[in-house]
Amino acid sequence: MKASNPFAESGGLRVVVYAGDNKILIAMSLDDTAVNTTDKNLAGFAIWRTVDGKEVCLGNRITFAGAADPGAKPTASKWTDSDKAPFQKFRWVDVPPDGFDKEMQYRVRALYFTGNGTETKAGPECTVPIKPAKVLHTHFRPAFTRGYIASQAYADKFHNAPIRPDGVKTPDFDTKPYQPQYQWLGADARAELFAFIEDCENDHSCKVDFFGYDLDEPDVVVGGICKLGNAKPKGNVRAILDDAPLHVKPDKKGNPPPEVKAATLIKAALGNGNVRQGHFGRFQHNKVFIKRDAAGKGQKVIFGSMNFSVRGLYVQANNVIFVEDATTAQFFADAFDEAFSDKVFTRDPDIVPAGESLVWALAKETGKFESRLRYPGEDDVYEKPILDGLGL
Repeated sequence: MKASNPFAESGGLRVVVYAGDNKILIAMSLDDTAVNTTDKNLAGFAIWRTVDGKEVCLGNRITFAGAADPGAKPTASKWTDSDKAPFQKFRWVDVPPDGFDKEMQYRVRALYFTGNGTETKAGPECTVPIKPAKVLHTHFRPAFTRGYIASQAYADKFHNAPIRPDGVKTPDFDTKPYQPQYQWLGADARAELFAFIEDCENDHSCKVDFFGYDLDEPDVVVGGICKLGNAKPKGNVRAILDDAPLHVKPDKKGNPPPEVKAATLIKAALGNGNVRQGHFGRFQHNKVFIKRDAAGKGQKVIFGSMNFSVRGLYVQANNVIFVEDATTAQFFADAFDEAFSDKVFTRDPDIVPAGESLVWALAKETGKFESRLRYPGEDDVYEKPILDGLGL
């Protein structure tokens, strides 16, 4: 992506604006001649944002009367326009509530103390237009989640509303009540992911392969993978899912993780023979959709740090990268084929206790490693004596 960094200067004030992903960085500086301790005693900066001809003064929660109460409810916090409570920083990140998909304009004014208490007067002012970053390569597109659930912006817009039902986590709850939050929090990364899935749905001849790790987002599990599996001939959609303890072992209350049901749903839709569960070394930590043509050749791929989970899409700051390139997609397709055909993923050991990794279960099944295998894998019965001996 390519972003322009427009700037403007006036009266010793210089303002540079940097376009980001759904956010804008505004940087201010003042010449030495524009600041002194007499008639140019800097109080801070006022900033206005203009979109579609409507100008809004950016608000500040910190005023000369004191800081906002961190324990106050979002609705109780008071905003003060920055022309009355200037930003006392030389940079400010603005997160427009409706995103950043069109040209905007920022007007920045330095404010000076008059010498009469906290009263201020206008100093030099600059106006800078800014456009969203341009996509340089239509076949290679990075995209990001917003990652702002723990932010004042989310509190203001959604009043800290929950993003999933209370109780035991499942991968098939009704997401309709949460769609406005999901669209805002998932931002461009979510849009790219579901555009990829929709493309696979609309191409009736294509084949799809999927790597999953954390996996409990219903629109991905039910509305994406399972829907594809039910719509296409069996064998045209395949999946490799992680089987690490955190995705298969019940919690202390006996509740299984949501990935257990997700795997059950996916197997029912794709067919048991088209789903593998296992891991590489420690985890199967890949998060990938691969689109192939009817002959099985790689066409497109989407991958990145974003898990296909509620946390991955709507809580954490994550990314996806979309690549529409046959050579790149084939690299992923080859890796999937190698993992899918590995015999370790086809084994179903019948041993008790169960719940550890597939490699652990296979080792136990041999009966050769009883003195070395531990169950559970991490437990204080094994760790405590060692830690006590070290004085930890």
